[in-house]
Amino acid sequence: MITKGSKKRVSSLEGLLGAILASSAPPAGVQALGIGDGGLEVHTLSTREYGPSVRGIFGRGELEELISEARRQVWPHLNQQPLKLGSPREFRDAWSPLGIEFRMAKLRSARGMALLGFYVGKSPVSKRPLICVNTAHHRAAMSAAFAHEMGHHLTARMFGFQQAEEPHHMGYSGYGFHLDDPPELAADIFVSLGIFPQRIARQCFAQTSSESGGIGVTSSTGIMGAVAHVANKYGFNGDSSLPQENRVQYLAGVLHYAKLRKALFDEFDL
Repeated sequence: MITKGSKKRVSSLEGLLGAILASSAPPAGVQALGIGDGGLEVHTLSTREYGPSVRGIFGRGELEELISEARRQVWPHLNQQPLKLGSPREFRDAWSPLGIEFRMAKLRSARGMALLGFYVGKSPVSKRPLICVNTAHHRAAMSAAFAHEMGHHLTARMFGFQQAEEPHHMGYSGYGFHLDDPPELAADIFVSLGIFPQRIARQCFAQTSSESGGIGVTSSTGIMGAVAHVANKYGFNGDSSLPQENRVQYLAGVLHYAKLRKALFDEFDL
């Protein structure tokens, strides 16, 4: 991909983020980069204030309760150690004892790739909770989808859809809408804490928390560092087979989780 006004090819997620943010007029600049709707979403997320959204939905006590329950049932070291990537079989073997049914599908079409997974509180067939994940995605994106859907399972009773048969879908776009939706935000918080446990969050954000007051990615070098951390640790940068369209959409997800983690750090020192 050629950046606007430059012959340099952007081959990494953090480089791509820098190119998007450097566009002087966001919509026109992003379109000039040839990265379409995904780039526009990155721009939108970069200017969204995450702190007020998190504060407006959760208090510190509620967040501590969420973390405590997640540690008790699923992730003993949540916010202490990074969550590990896993294969679909590993997730199924680890979580099936919790009474969850799993379905895997490899959906490679353009429409299918837009879906990461979904959770149903009560499967129409088995009447058990159901997690379905699209295994056509990058291993890291797929693992995040498993964690997000498990987050729905953990909070199903809290948000009153434990017995619901309507699926809660997770796509790899539209992350901004999660900031106004308590169940989706709670599930995203688990993923964010898993990607950026407290030690890593402090390394990324402690020196930059006063630079932006939580407003906008462009004023915080910590966000750029967090994106680079995820891209390198989980193999987004090193995967030459990853299509550019997917790379931009995954960047939106990484940016969303990084900004959410910064808000949790800034607002609650978590």
